[in-house]
Amino acid sequence: MDGGGAFLRAARLLGRTAERAGFFAQALTPAWPQPPGSPDRAFARLSPAPILDLNAPWRFHLEVVSDPTLAVIPPMGNALLPGGRLLVNSPSSPASPDGGPRVHWADFSALAALHRGELAAGLAAGACAILGTIAPEMPLGIHLIEALLAEGGEGLAGPASLALARASFVAAQSARPAAPPGPARGGMEN
Repeated sequence: MDGGGAFLRAARLLGRTAERAGFFAQALTPAWPQPPGSPDRAFARLSPAPILDLNAPWRFHLEVVSDPTLAVIPPMGNALLPGGRLLVNSPSSPASPDGGPRVHWADFSALAALHRGELAAGLAAGACAILGTIAPEMPLGIHLIEALLAEGGEGLAGPASLALARASFVAAQSARPAAPPGPARGGMEN
């Protein structure tokens, strides 16, 4: 729950990172500005080819959930494409049922507090890390986000945003998918 546009800023930062890598991007939100207290939602569409359909997407390869209480696993609305992944901002591993989507998690809020950075920088960097595993043909390295942040991309300039982006990228890249609920499975991934 944000209402302040953190997701839109993260989507724009992700889109600008993709453009810097030579890809095409579209970042938008279904309704802006959003009323205070409403869920913050934004979309980033990345493509190696020009984007011709400018409508908001309704199916995704990656869904980033900032508030762990809003993570519904499996996701509602059948929004994830086959092989899609969820990246959840959570202090602990959310349960993912057998046969559900792969769910990665990292505590981006704690990283943002530790580095005194804005959550948007952490979410965008985490998304870049996971996108590299979903679409290896479109790698978005941390150096691209770092360059944008050094220039003040999306108003997130400064050492705090750079440190947060680096820490979030590493946390998401090394995040293991959440285990299915039930008895311990000895570290097995779903």
